[in-house]
Amino acid sequence: MTRNEYEQRKQRLEAQRRESIELLEAFYRQQFLALELVWMASSGEEGVLPRSLVMGAGVSAFQGPAAVASPAPAPPGATPEPHRRKRWGPGELLRDVEAVLPRLPEVFDGRQLRQALGDAPERSSLFRVLHELIRDGVLTVEQKGHGKVPARYRKTARAGV
Repeated sequence: MTRNEYEQRKQRLEAQRRESIELLEAFYRQQFLALELVWMASSGEEGVLPRSLVMGAGVSAFQGPAAVASPAPAPPGATPEPHRRKRWGPGELLRDVEAVLPRLPEVFDGRQLRQALGDAPERSSLFRVLHELIRDGVLTVEQKGHGKVPARYRKTARAGV
């Protein structure tokens, strides 16, 4: 290998290193942009993407103008507000469940209970309240749930119905 060949290969390696770093940076920006978009869509927060991501400082061939352009703001009222779950205070969910029990059939499942409540509580919170009512003798388990088959509950005489 001559000195000239050595220098050419060295320059080629350096150019490949720079291209690899640019590709890696572009890949990172794309992932970060996707994460920001998912966060804004799922959290309901309105945010502004960092200018370096939107304007694509060092945008590579993988990022076309459509990928980095910020979307035009939607007219007011064009997009519905994301559904926010109601937050029940201490004991409030239990009181609400007890209040809707008379409207439910004698044997019901969690889906029917959530419909009667009108706003779906966290499944874990509803499960806790149902087990509290079972412990207090207000409900019994008619059928255990398994897989996609929901548990079914039966009201007792203590349910006040």
